[in-house]
Amino acid sequence: MSIQFGTGSTPIVQSTINSRVNPIKIMDGKQLAVDLPIAASKGELKAPVNDVRAEVKDDALNLFVIYGFNAAPQAPPAAQQ
Repeated sequence: MSIQFGTGSTPIVQSTINSRVNPIKIMDGKQLAVDLPIAASKGELKAPVNDVRAEVKDDALNLFVIYGFNAAPQAPPAAQQ
Protein backbone atom coordinates (compact mmCIF):
# COMPACT_ATOMS: atom_id res chain seq x y z
CA MET A 1 0.00 0.00 0.00
CA SER A 2 1.44 3.37 -0.92
CA ILE A 3 0.18 6.80 -0.04
CA GLN A 4 0.66 9.65 -2.44
CA PHE A 5 0.47 13.28 -1.48
CA GLY A 6 -0.20 16.19 -3.76
CA THR A 7 2.26 19.03 -4.12
CA GLY A 8 0.12 21.18 -1.83
CA SER A 9 0.90 19.03 1.20
CA THR A 10 4.70 19.05 0.72
CA PRO A 11 5.28 22.49 2.34
CA ILE A 12 3.15 21.48 5.34
CA VAL A 13 5.10 18.26 5.86
CA GLN A 14 8.45 20.07 5.43
CA SER A 15 7.41 22.80 7.86
CA THR A 16 6.42 20.20 10.48
CA ILE A 17 9.76 18.39 10.10
CA ASN A 18 11.70 21.66 10.32
CA SER A 19 9.90 22.80 13.46
CA ARG A 20 10.58 19.52 15.26
CA VAL A 21 14.04 18.58 14.00
CA ASN A 22 15.83 21.61 12.50
CA PRO A 23 18.03 23.26 13.49
CA ILE A 24 20.07 20.60 15.23
CA LYS A 25 22.41 22.22 17.75
CA ILE A 26 25.90 20.92 17.05
CA MET A 27 27.92 23.25 19.24
CA ASP A 28 27.45 26.20 21.53
CA GLY A 29 28.89 29.65 20.78
CA LYS A 30 30.71 29.57 24.13
CA GLN A 31 32.85 26.72 22.78
CA LEU A 32 34.20 29.06 20.09
CA ALA A 33 34.92 32.00 22.43
CA VAL A 34 38.52 33.08 23.06
CA ASP A 35 40.00 33.81 26.50
CA LEU A 36 43.79 34.04 26.35
CA PRO A 37 46.31 35.39 28.87
CA ILE A 38 48.80 37.83 27.33
CA ALA A 39 51.97 37.61 29.46
CA ALA A 40 53.80 40.52 27.81
CA SER A 41 51.12 43.04 28.81
CA LYS A 42 50.00 41.21 31.97
CA GLY A 43 46.48 41.19 30.63
CA GLU A 44 44.12 38.94 28.77
CA LEU A 45 42.30 38.89 25.47
CA LYS A 46 38.63 38.03 25.59
CA ALA A 47 36.63 37.48 22.42
CA PRO A 48 33.05 36.32 22.99
CA VAL A 49 31.06 35.14 20.00
CA ASN A 50 28.58 37.76 18.83
CA ASP A 51 27.12 35.86 15.87
CA VAL A 52 27.54 32.60 13.96
CA ARG A 53 26.27 32.01 10.45
CA ALA A 54 26.37 28.63 8.72
CA GLU A 55 26.44 27.91 5.01
CA VAL A 56 26.42 24.57 3.21
CA LYS A 57 28.22 24.84 -0.13
CA ASP A 58 30.05 22.29 -2.29
CA ASP A 59 29.34 19.48 0.21
CA ALA A 60 30.99 21.42 3.06
CA LEU A 61 29.72 23.23 6.14
CA ASN A 62 31.23 26.72 6.40
CA LEU A 63 30.90 28.61 9.69
CA PHE A 64 31.26 32.39 9.74
CA VAL A 65 32.01 33.51 13.30
CA ILE A 66 31.80 37.17 14.38
CA TYR A 67 33.80 37.96 17.53
CA GLY A 68 33.64 40.94 19.88
CA PHE A 69 37.22 41.60 21.05
CA ASN A 70 37.87 43.01 24.52
CA ALA A 71 41.17 43.60 26.29
CA ALA A 72 41.18 43.60 30.07
CA PRO A 73 44.01 44.00 32.59
CA GLN A 74 44.82 40.79 34.41
CA ALA A 75 43.79 40.71 38.05
CA PRO A 76 46.75 40.81 40.43
CA PRO A 77 47.52 37.49 42.15
CA ALA A 78 46.13 37.06 45.66
CA ALA A 79 48.61 37.78 48.43
CA GLN A 80 50.12 34.66 49.95
CA GLN A 81 50.13 34.30 53.72
